[in-house]
Amino acid sequence: MIIISSLEKLNLVIEHKDLRREKFLAFSDDKWIAIDNTTGDIWTEEFDTFISAVKWLTLKQDKINLAFRRELRLNI
Repeated sequence: MIIISSLEKLNLVIEHKDLRREKFLAFSDDKWIAIDNTTGDIWTEEFDTFISAVKWLTLKQDKINLAFRRELRLNI
């Protein structure tokens, strides 16, 4: 799930005052700001379009899942 939020809320995530393991999006000036905090590492990127930001948030998780599956196969 992706939470569309205010810039102020994203700042709370970045400052570790909101420790929810979620994905966030906010619009600031002319950029979309995406945060993936599902691992607790607060990955942050800026995008020109809403679609680009959503793709990054969804494809990033797919890559993590694929890497985990590959690692799991190698360790068995």
